[in-house]
Amino acid sequence: MIIFVPSLILFNRCAPSIKMKKVICNVSSAKRPIKSINFRMLRKNKIYSMASTVISKRLISSEEYHKMEETGMLKPNEKVELINGEIYNMSPIGSKHASIVEQMVELWIPTFTGNAILRIQNPVHIDQWNEPEPDLAILAYRQDRYNMAHPEPADVLAVIEVSDTTYEYDKNVKLPIYASSRIPIYWIVNLTKEVIEVYSNPRRNQYDVRVLYHPGDEISLLGNIFEVSEILIL
Repeated sequence: MIIFVPSLILFNRCAPSIKMKKVICNVSSAKRPIKSINFRMLRKNKIYSMASTVISKRLISSEEYHKMEETGMLKPNEKVELINGEIYNMSPIGSKHASIVEQMVELWIPTFTGNAILRIQNPVHIDQWNEPEPDLAILAYRQDRYNMAHPEPADVLAVIEVSDTTYEYDKNVKLPIYASSRIPIYWIVNLTKEVIEVYSNPRRNQYDVRVLYHPGDEISLLGNIFEVSEILIL
């Protein structure tokens, strides 16, 4: 008779076969038949469970993250960001990506100067575990330009990520972070499909509203109208 006992080793009247994760017992040599195995019988027959070890991550706080920069553990030219307590290397910026960012800055500076601040590929302090560096963040205007501390979610009017190879990361990793911090507007400029995805109405870790804008459409940002084709340089 073969009794299967996952992750257990039987030391009394049984021959363990660890490779197959089973215990083979000679039932005929036992004093009474073994019909089932329960905890009382496990103790009686000296069957011991092999304890499993739970491996957990050691997350990095934003304070520790900045100390790593100050002490030189992170080099000044390293392009990284803190996401969910982990340090992510940022993808190299391609020529099209760079040109779209520069185009948006050029289009928007006349509109937002004196009313808002355009923060270009610089940190936004979301919480203890998150400090992303979006391609563009539009911030509430302050004369000190946030020189004492990075802006926080309450300061952010909109966030824009330009995505090519990073689309899944921007949508599945960053979007929940922006939504859960209640950043009101999130754009993903999808270069692969030549479409701008606009997310609004954050609730929990998602946005209730998603609207796609294609070349030929007009798109609104904080009450200002722009041409999608002009943003995408088409």
